[in-house]
Amino acid sequence: MDRLEQGGTFVYRELLSGKRKRTPADGTIDIPRSSQPRQVAERVEVGQHANQLYVPRTSNYTAIDAWMPQFGGFQMTVGKTHGNIKGGAADDLAKLGPNGNRLFFLLPPLYYKTFTKKTPQTIDQFAILVPYPEPV
Repeated sequence: MDRLEQGGTFVYRELLSGKRKRTPADGTIDIPRSSQPRQVAERVEVGQHANQLYVPRTSNYTAIDAWMPQFGGFQMTVGKTHGNIKGGAADDLAKLGPNGNRLFFLLPPLYYKTFTKKTPQTIDQFAILVPYPEPV
């Protein structure tokens, strides 16, 4: 979560399915630095501040572990598999404004290349590579 709050440039790829399923090239994406420390919120709401990282008050909030209005939602994923996106996530992402209907799965190097798109397919989905911490 701290890496998201700090923002920066990350390696990412679009998750595709069906006829579009192929191995897309990796690119880079710039996640803006959060304008303030992460804010705890009850839910995603229209009108929340752009470039501000929000986290839900409850630990079992839909499929979104964090969100940034005008950018998209984030799901931390540490395992090889991840179930389909929970109900309500599409509605929440739609409230994030332009460019908000995107869900970014934050993945460790071990699973980054093999992670696949989840249902519902109508949500634009991406994998972001989160490197392992450097040994101290």
